[in-house]
Formats: sequence, structure tokens, C-alpha cells
Amino acid sequence: MKKLLFLGALLMQAAMASAQYSIEVEPFTTKPGVTTDDGQTMNIIINYGEEEQANMAQFNITLPAGMTFDEGAFELDEERFPEYKVGRKMVQPFAVSYNEQADGSTIVVVKTDEDYFFTGSTGVALYAYFLTDENMPEGEYEIKIDRGVLAIPTAAGGGPSGLTSVTKIAVSSTDAIRNITIDAENQKVYTVGGQRVASKNLKKGIYVVDGKKVTVK
Repeated sequence: MKKLLFLGALLMQAAMASAQYSIEVEPFTTKPGVTTDDGQTMNIIINYGEEEQANMAQFNITLPAGMTFDEGAFELDEERFPEYKVGRKMVQPFAVSYNEQADGSTIVVVKTDEDYFFTGSTGVALYAYFLTDENMPEGEYEIKIDRGVLAIPTAAGGGPSGLTSVTKIAVSSTDAIRNITIDAENQKVYTVGGQRVASKNLKKGIYVVDGKKVTVK
């Protein structure tokens, strides 16, 4: 009887995780020879239940051969992790850290020492800057996320663990960063520092357009 109850609990937890919890990379296309100057990023999505609040996320991410993370790779999305006013100062209570592991993966941790929660329950949470080898063959590759954990105080067991996902990406010699057509009336354009700018005649650099980062060359 105990074995049946234990198995039932495991199946329920697995079903719950597959239904509403996920940590994954948004599919994208890149090219061989991406450098720091290109400033290209991948979007990392974190999803959990609409009625829940998360205050920590941790996962391991494994890149394909020929692709590495740039220095200072991970950056919090400003909408999911907004600054708060404490006294007269605006502070960011969340921080992201990462370390390369012996198995070739990179462990990423988003956490806070204060009583704060992610804003929103779905969508892009992190941007990760990456580099590619100039001799990386064209083709389809996989980016794997595993050992994912979300700390959700109101969820059973404090939140899901063991989250995994595999995202297929494409590497092509065709320039992966294309011209962006921006509708000035319907799209909002911000600098990575959060300052809204006019969508016409943008200078070279990285911008956030409707919540997604784009590079203007």
C-alpha cells in the first residue's frame, strides 16, 4: 500500500510539473563566428502556475560543441525582475550567478535574500549572451536544461524539481541577425537599461522590443 501511495505521489508530481512548470530555451537561429561584439543572446523561459509566486530558480544548461557562454553571460529580464524602491534608492533584490560544472554543463541560480517574488508567471526570465566557434558546422543542435528547480512556497513540497527540456536550434552561415521592422505605433522600444527610445533611426546596439532583445547593426 505504501509503495502504491508513493508511486501515485510521484506520478502526480510529474503530471503537475509537465502541466504548468517549465524552464526552457526559446528556439533561435545563430551563425558560426558569433563574437562579443555581436551581443547575441538566447532567451530562457520560466513558467509556473498563474496563482503561484516563485522566489528562486536553479537549473543546469548544456550547450552544443562549438558554442560557449560569453563573459557575464546571464542577465535578468527587467519585467520579470523589476527594481523596488527602498527608502530613496531603487534596488534589484534578485541576482543571477553561474558556474561551469565538471560534466560540461553550467549551473545557473537566480535567488534573493529578501522576501520578494518573480513578477508574472510565464515568459522570458533570463537572457544569456553566447559565442560560437567560427568553424562550427551548419546544422541543427540541441540545448539541454536539466536538474531544474523552482522554489514556490505555496506549492506542494515547496515547488517542482527535476525539470528538464531540450530545445533545437539552427546554425546557419546566413546572418542570423536580420533587419528589424519596427511599428512605431504598436511597438515599444527600450534600451537594455530600461529607457524608452524612439523607434526611428536607432543607433547600433542592443534594444528590447516588445519584451525581446534585438541587435541593430
